[in-house]
Amino acid sequence: MTPSETHLAAARAALTHRDPLGAVREAEAAAAAGAGGAEPHWLTALGLAASGRPGMALVAAGRGEGHAPDDPRAALVCAAVAALSGKSEAAEVFAAAALDRDPACAAAHAVRAGLCLVAEDWDGADAAAAAGLLADPDHPACERIAELAGDPIDRMDPNACGLVVWEALVPDARDLARVPAAAAAAEGWGGWFPTA
Repeated sequence: MTPSETHLAAARAALTHRDPLGAVREAEAAAAAGAGGAEPHWLTALGLAASGRPGMALVAAGRGEGHAPDDPRAALVCAAVAALSGKSEAAEVFAAAALDRDPACAAAHAVRAGLCLVAEDWDGADAAAAAGLLADPDHPACERIAELAGDPIDRMDPNACGLVVWEALVPDARDLARVPAAAAAAEGWGGWFPTA
């Protein structure tokens, strides 16, 4: 592995282990080591949003979108950043865009399910998770959401629910690595993002 690949792998692992600031540090180190493309920006955006810095996260998400304007993963990251920043309507728009670009993007359904969990809409969470599992029968976040939404005891446990919300809203390495066979062409989202 090159130094940039090592830092990217560490950033992905940090997100998986709920260490958002560690993910930001590693993603920035990857960019400094020469990692190109959208992924360093995606990882930075997710880490910033998860650590309560929505403005900076939006800037990073916009940079990632600029590198990959038609990639469903770019819209997915934007949906996650919006959801983590408490902007549910924007998250829905970006999740819909991810699904327009890639109808089999189970992680976009997971974001929608995560928003339902936050709102304690258990039926909505279950339906969104079911749609995600229809697209990808082995999607781990959708499986966990479906289990939680159907369990009246676990869903009232803040620790259990918090972990599943994290898994729902933060795309993992599997989601970010998935490249659809044919992404639909789509407009970029430049108007959503600050320019500085």
